[in-house]
Amino acid sequence: MLESLIGLVVLVAIAGYLAFRNGVNANLDFKYATPPKVPTPKVEEVDLSKMTKAQIEVWARDNLDLELDRRRTKAAMIEEVENTFRK
Repeated sequence: MLESLIGLVVLVAIAGYLAFRNGVNANLDFKYATPPKVPTPKVEEVDLSKMTKAQIEVWARDNLDLELDRRRTKAAMIEEVENTFRK
């Protein structure tokens, strides 16, 4: 009885090892994987200096998902928008 129990445990351990080695190593082969391409958002060129602060805020929210503080100066708002493009 004890011998068959030990044999069963050894058999399950070997089967588990083989399943783990074949299943996990197949998914961990990163050497040849290529990173997914992230689409670059297409943003039309606009002249922010000709917009009002409210228009800049709406444009940045709609096109860049960027929340601007309208209490700041217009120049500071434009600078913050330009800094998002430099990143």
